[in-house]
Amino acid sequence: MKETELRIYHLIKYPKTSKFLLGVIMAFSSISAANIAHANIVDKISPEAAKLADEAVGLYEAKQYSEATVKWLQSCDLGNGDACFWAAKTLELELSSSENMVIARGKYARGCSLGNANACNNLGVMMEFAKGGEKNIKGAKDIYDAACKANLAIACQNSAIIRRLNKSSSTLSIAEEEKIINQYSLAACDLDLADGCTDLGVAYYLGSGVARNMDNARLYSEKGCMNNSMKGCENLASMYREGRFGDIKPDNFINDVSIACSAGFYQSCDDLRALSLKETDILSVARAQASLYSGCSKNIYIACTVLGKIYHAGYQSRQDFKQARLFFTKACDNFDAVGCYGLASMEYHGEAGPKNIENWHKLLIKSCSDWNQACYDLGNAYAKGDKIVQNIDEARNIYSFSCNRNYAPSCKALNSLPFISSN
Repeated sequence: MKETELRIYHLIKYPKTSKFLLGVIMAFSSISAANIAHANIVDKISPEAAKLADEAVGLYEAKQYSEATVKWLQSCDLGNGDACFWAAKTLELELSSSENMVIARGKYARGCSLGNANACNNLGVMMEFAKGGEKNIKGAKDIYDAACKANLAIACQNSAIIRRLNKSSSTLSIAEEEKIINQYSLAACDLDLADGCTDLGVAYYLGSGVARNMDNARLYSEKGCMNNSMKGCENLASMYREGRFGDIKPDNFINDVSIACSAGFYQSCDDLRALSLKETDILSVARAQASLYSGCSKNIYIACTVLGKIYHAGYQSRQDFKQARLFFTKACDNFDAVGCYGLASMEYHGEAGPKNIENWHKLLIKSCSDWNQACYDLGNAYAKGDKIVQNIDEARNIYSFSCNRNYAPSCKALNSLPFISSN
């Protein structure tokens, strides 16, 4: 399993921005979980500040972003931490510019000092990635940590991630740093952030900062999966595939791989195909098939490809090439490379229609863009002159393309080609 780093930034992704000479970071030594949790109490906000914030909401909903920001900034100046947060967020998202990024960073800082934990989290991200000011990893860690202690789940996750990304520069040993990372992942998980649970499952699977424990790996992966972490579902399915839990229980397995398939994990969709062809329990087969049909209907094109494979191979001894072609075509029309490869094979063999070598050739080229097996077959066709004019130079180019993506059969074929041009 591979860990996928996720930066949580109040549900918004931002590009890199300009430098700024930071003048406010030193003020954060006094920020604590206590003042984040308690400073911004509604009854402490003046009626005028509340009125300005309400007016800003109406303007924002009318897409009058500049006018809304002015109102929020006025409310922020009167001590409304929530208004500081929304002013900063609007400056970044709707009114983004280098100058506004600087202002936004300052208003996140103001909101954080007034007790808005989301403002603290976003300020931490700006400090971590030098947005609207200088980069400050230590300051970002401190602010994430304080917001996490005030029970903001995304800040706990960010505390874990920033440490994971900067382990090599830590003054602590790798083992000590991994233990701290796991503590923040656990805090995020306990606050029902699914990715925190998933990351903790990975830690137990790898034995990273904790003793390796498959039961705990399963427990936290399941919790992540149940809370809609697609990575958690795929990790859990991977452990099932590896036989980490003994005999696979079809109900559990189908649930996990169905969720992962719906997120676009090809291997999980293919697990449903394998189960459909091998499982003797008709109810389990029906559930696996239903998950694939549901995915395909929701434009998860990998699921369409897998349905094509099922009908092509024969479901319960029944092949249906017309249905296979239908699903492969839907997937390929939407640039699923494996679907194009399946359709190419059908064109080559004349299944559900006459042989069409021209279409086979075009579909292999399309599939080769993202499917190494298609490149290998296409390279073989050019190298051997199979159904198309032999062209050693073209074979070399195609083998090289997939060899550069670490596809061993293409590398082997490339090395076996004669050093002679076709011309």
